[in-house]
Amino acid sequence: MVSFSLRGILTDSPGSRRKSSWGFMTPVLILATLAAGVFLAGLAWRLSVAWRMDPAESFIASSRDDYFEFARSMSEIGVMGWSEGGASAFRGIGYPALISIVEDFQSDRRPWTPVLQAILGAAEAPLAAAIAMDLFSPEAGFAAGAMAALHTGVGRSIPGCQIETLFGCLVCLIAWALVRWCRAPSWRGTLLLSFFIGISLLCRAVFFAFPAVLILAVIAGALPSPGRGKLWTLIIAPYLLLAPWLLRNAVQFGRIIPFEDHAATRNFYAATRGVINNTVGAPYQDVLALEQPSPKNVLSATPEAQMFFVALRNIRSQPGTYLISCLRRLIHLLSLHPLLLFLAIAGAVRRRAAIGTRALAILCGYYAAVLVPMTLEVRYMEPMLPILAVLSGGLVPENLARLASSRIAQGMRRSLTPAALLVLLLPFYLLCVERLGAELVLTSLPCRLPRSVKADYHCGQELLRRGDREAASSRWRQALAALGESAPGASYLQARLEISLALADRPGPAVICRGNTFRFHSQEVQKTAIWFQDHGRLSDALWLYDALLACHPDDPRYLTDRAVARALNGSNDLARLDFLRALEVAPGDASAGQGLGVLLEQEGRPREALAIYERVLESSHAVAATQSPQGILLLLSSSVKKMRGGNIAKRARRREDARSKVSD
Repeated sequence: MVSFSLRGILTDSPGSRRKSSWGFMTPVLILATLAAGVFLAGLAWRLSVAWRMDPAESFIASSRDDYFEFARSMSEIGVMGWSEGGASAFRGIGYPALISIVEDFQSDRRPWTPVLQAILGAAEAPLAAAIAMDLFSPEAGFAAGAMAALHTGVGRSIPGCQIETLFGCLVCLIAWALVRWCRAPSWRGTLLLSFFIGISLLCRAVFFAFPAVLILAVIAGALPSPGRGKLWTLIIAPYLLLAPWLLRNAVQFGRIIPFEDHAATRNFYAATRGVINNTVGAPYQDVLALEQPSPKNVLSATPEAQMFFVALRNIRSQPGTYLISCLRRLIHLLSLHPLLLFLAIAGAVRRRAAIGTRALAILCGYYAAVLVPMTLEVRYMEPMLPILAVLSGGLVPENLARLASSRIAQGMRRSLTPAALLVLLLPFYLLCVERLGAELVLTSLPCRLPRSVKADYHCGQELLRRGDREAASSRWRQALAALGESAPGASYLQARLEISLALADRPGPAVICRGNTFRFHSQEVQKTAIWFQDHGRLSDALWLYDALLACHPDDPRYLTDRAVARALNGSNDLARLDFLRALEVAPGDASAGQGLGVLLEQEGRPREALAIYERVLESSHAVAATQSPQGILLLLSSSVKKMRGGNIAKRARRREDARSKVSD
């Protein structure tokens, strides 16, 4: 009779070798079956969430605008950037490149990106299990995998285009390679860890300083020293993988952009003003307008480069305020997942003697230190949850201690290595390189490429830069003819072609309003005009606003935008007329009220500005509060309080001066 007790299972005496082999296999099979069931349950849960999404509308609504637009622009125009402008380095190439090959943006079928998100989110569970099994024991691996598979925070970002699931998998790979590197710092492990860090930098710049932190940990004695050669490799190799990204940015923008270009500058700037998180309703979106009360800085977006230096100036002028806000953000970060964090800390303390535990603690500390200086969102912490689950697995007792050192467990550790996943990450890296190279060729030599709609569009842009407007218009007409008539679901490429052709030919309103883009997709035209406005092309922006108002008369959005462009162009009288017309059509339009009030303040008419602010606030709260941006309403309220406080102080000083004169 076979005994299934732990003592019978783990007995390896010569007289009971057959019973021992069967008894030994039993816990392995049970543990493997339970783990597979948990992982499949996590995958099924995520797939059910992804499959409930409606086509197109809910997918776009739950996506990050930047990742969605970058991926669609890469797919349809051949350039990673905003739909209204040219190339951009605001986000890394990795995630948009992946989405561009998964989605068919012109189809009405169910989007596949949520399914990809579900698979990536489910993959975090076996990765966490593998790390915990490698670091602690099979039981710890099962516990960590179960927590990663079924924790609600890990599956929060499944719908839409959001990078957290992909980045969470990359964080797991970095952690796994780091644990193995600390245990045996070989050349292979050093190159593998460097490769994973470099791949993550192509997606997000979070680990930009992580190699330097590891070097400091080695110097401090927290991690073992692998030797100078391996340390230098760890410092240099991750950044060598960024060479295609650096080349693309140097050609496109004429400057060195090693990571995402000012992707976190707005968060950093808002953090210096005391903002804690980026949640809806917080003053995050409009705190950018509080720096200087001028139309150029209030009505238009502050350039990110200038914003960074203003943020540094804020820290120098009020360091205490910034330090307090950092402390509040740290407390907020720790309160997002308190139970899992408590278990992770307890597991790390229990297993503190293991070198891998110290390495993961350094990884978690570095991740938190990068997040705290900037405003937060709940999703920012999601990539670190599987690592917290791994550390939590350190609390699991090793009831099957012999199992951890058995031949089967050792064989699993040798076969389940992070190096095995290079078969997936190498094609991913080659995809990023291919997309970057294709963009460079398409934008640098468009007129020499074989004729295609994309090549004709970019060739027209090149001809227009050379001053050959007629040739550019001819190319764009041919491209539109080749593209064919579309239903009111115009692609980015069709919108760009129609807008470019309209700017080149400058036809009358009757001709313009017959186009799909100006009739059905005026928001694309509006975004293009705003992009021109922010990049100093005010004449093109004003012409597009005129065209929009010709097709959509008295639309308060376009009246306000044109007023801003006119104010930036120095036509304050015309800008004032547009603002007044927008408020006449929509009395509760907070954007128009803010713009007109700022314009009046600049002209030295603060009382009229105060009256405008109060009237718009009253109309917004009474009539259309849900249609006005909450941040702008908060900004107007702040302006009213500040102006009233200033007037009261002035009156008090005048009364004191009058009394002093009477007493004299």
